[in-house]
This record gives sequence, structure tokens and C-alpha cells, in this order.
Amino acid sequence: MFRQWAVAKKLCQFMLMYEPNNTEAKQYAPLIDYMLAKEEESSSSSDDDTTGKINVLNFFFLNYFI
Repeated sequence: MFRQWAVAKKLCQFMLMYEPNNTEAKQYAPLIDYMLAKEEESSSSSDDDTTGKINVLNFFFLNYFI
């Protein structure tokens, strides 16, 4: 499964442009931004075997419960 976060961000932006109250797009937008930032960060740092394997539950825990 390929993780095409840039494409996902564009599609999410289009969805929100035409349906501003789309709850799923609103919920996924921060996750997509986070994953893009992590992808850029990991590409600029050393190449590990774990790059791109971000636990989604950790993302939600860090952003919504702290």
C-alpha cells in the first residue's frame, strides 16, 4: 500500500472546498498534514527502516488528549 500523502491532501482540500461541512475530511486533514510533515522530516534525516511507519493512535493521543 502506497502512502501518497500529497495526493490525499489535495483531494481532502477539494472535498472541503465543495463540501465545507464534510466531517470526515475535517477529521483527516490534520492527520494528512502530520503525515506529510513526518515524511519530510524523515526524508531529511537518516534513512531508517522505520520511516513512514507512524502509529496513527499515537498521533490522535498526542493531539487530542494532551
